[in-house]
Amino acid sequence: MTIPLQSSVVYGPVASRRFGSSLGINLLPTDAKFCLSNCLYCQYGWTDRDEMRRSKLRPARELVEEIERDFSARSFRGGPVDSITFSGNGEPTLHPELGKLIREIKPLRDRYFPKARLAILSDSTRVHLSGVRDALGELDERYMKFDAGDAGTYARINNPVVPIDWEALVRGLKALPEVTLQSLFITSPVDNSEGESLDRWLETVREIGPKAVYVYTVSRPPADSRVKPIDRNRLARIARQVKKAAESPAFVY
Repeated sequence: MTIPLQSSVVYGPVASRRFGSSLGINLLPTDAKFCLSNCLYCQYGWTDRDEMRRSKLRPARELVEEIERDFSARSFRGGPVDSITFSGNGEPTLHPELGKLIREIKPLRDRYFPKARLAILSDSTRVHLSGVRDALGELDERYMKFDAGDAGTYARINNPVVPIDWEALVRGLKALPEVTLQSLFITSPVDNSEGESLDRWLETVREIGPKAVYVYTVSRPPADSRVKPIDRNRLARIARQVKKAAESPAFVY
C-alpha cells in the first residue's frame, strides 16, 4: 500500500541521510497527487489527471504566510533543521509562482533556520523551461530525477502524463548549475540496471556532467506492485561505473 499524501504545507522534520534533519515544503494541493509523471515506483500511487484538474494551487501569498507561522513556531520550540526541501505531493515546479516563493522563503530561512540549505526534489519534466531553471538556480541544491538514458526507457519507467520532449529535458539538465541527479533502478517490470539501458544512461549522465549522482532503489510500496528492487551490490557497481564512465561522484542511498 502506498503512503498517504502530505496534509500540510510544512511537514517533518524528516531524518534523511542526504539532508540531515529536513523540513519538507509542499506547495501543492493536499487532496490529490499533482505531478506530470506516473512513475511505476511512486510512493504516493498513480497520478489522476481528473483529480489534478479539480485541485487548486494556493497563491504564493497564502503559502508564505503559513510557512512563516510554522517556521516561527518551530524556531521557538527549538530542534535542528539542516535542510528545507521543496517536495511534497508531486512536482513542485508545477507551481506557477515557484520563483517568487523561493525568493520570499529565503529570508524566512535566514531568520529562523540560518544554517539550513534550500533544496528541491524534482522529476525534471519542466527543466526545459528557462523560467523554471531560473527559479531552480536560486536554490542551494537541485536534486533532479533521472532514471533513464533514452526516451523509450524513460516512457516505460516514468510514464509521463503529458508529452515530454526527451532531448529538451536532457538539454535543460545540462543547463542547470551544479545539478545533482537522483536515479532509481529496478529489475521489473522494466530493468534499467544493466545492459543497453544502463549503458545509455551512463552516456547521458556523462553528457549532462552533474555535480553528483545518487543511485538508489525502491524501498517503499510502489504504485505498480510488479516493481522489484535491485540489490545493494548492484547499486554499488553502478556507482563505481558512474565514477569511471561519467567522471562524477556517485553515492548509494
